[in-house]
Amino acid sequence: MPVLEAPPRMTDKKTEERLYTETITRNPTWIPINPARLKSGALVSLAKVFGEDKAQPIPLDPSSPLNSFELMATDIDISLAAKLSLGPIFSGSINYGDRAFYLDATTFADMYEEKPGNTVVGTRWGVGLRVLLHVYDIKGDLSLNIGLVGAAVDVGYAKAVYEIDGFGFEGGLQEVLGQLSGFGSLTAETYFKITDMVVPKFGEFLKTAKLKPVPFQVQLIDPIAIDPISSARPIVFAMRRLRDGQSLNEALMHAAGKYDGGEIKTVYQKLAPDTKPNDEPPQEARNRASDWLKDN
Repeated sequence: MPVLEAPPRMTDKKTEERLYTETITRNPTWIPINPARLKSGALVSLAKVFGEDKAQPIPLDPSSPLNSFELMATDIDISLAAKLSLGPIFSGSINYGDRAFYLDATTFADMYEEKPGNTVVGTRWGVGLRVLLHVYDIKGDLSLNIGLVGAAVDVGYAKAVYEIDGFGFEGGLQEVLGQLSGFGSLTAETYFKITDMVVPKFGEFLKTAKLKPVPFQVQLIDPIAIDPISSARPIVFAMRRLRDGQSLNEALMHAAGKYDGGEIKTVYQKLAPDTKPNDEPPQEARNRASDWLKDN
């Protein structure tokens, strides 16, 4: 499969300088969360996982200044994104192979403390803009990072939807977005509008906005358990049927009443995209399924 390259950016010199000098931090120890909180102060994202008592943010020291404007962009396990209720785009159907990415453009302060009975040991309080991407229908073994999603969509290697949320400030989000919708299908043009226009505009907006920092990322002493069994079973079933050379329709017939047919179809589409439902999968697809089963 051809190597994807992001299309050239149509930007002015000032924007180009910002894009190539501004640091994008990738820190997997910080977990993005929904900034919403319950009446007890517990974080909504974590309360349903650990309970309210163990989901309390480390309080923000009022004397702590917020740092300079910074971008943080990376991927996140899509099942984790759904479990943390990061955004509505992860609340619907999630299929095998789907990917999740997020970009936080923020100014923030980090608080650390270990309290008995609290799972949260670090809380990042801030004000920012969050861009969420749900990428699906990814062709073959395409390797993606957040900067290539738009290009992949444009050449037909994937599909994606995006969501833009603001937190820690009053009003002004639509002013920052301009004519861009806060939710919709993603293209390369949309992606570059977000990074080249919306993000820098938001940085300027923060200089005069009324700010009220909220918790938007955490560090945890206990891992978040994601039970993969319910979603893994139809995938393993489909891989075994592929390995054994069964057609899609045969696999669906044997799965009836036991496994999600949509998941099985997705696996067949990814490993044997040109194979008709009644035809046996090609040897290459069978080999790939066999290798997958050995590794999993």
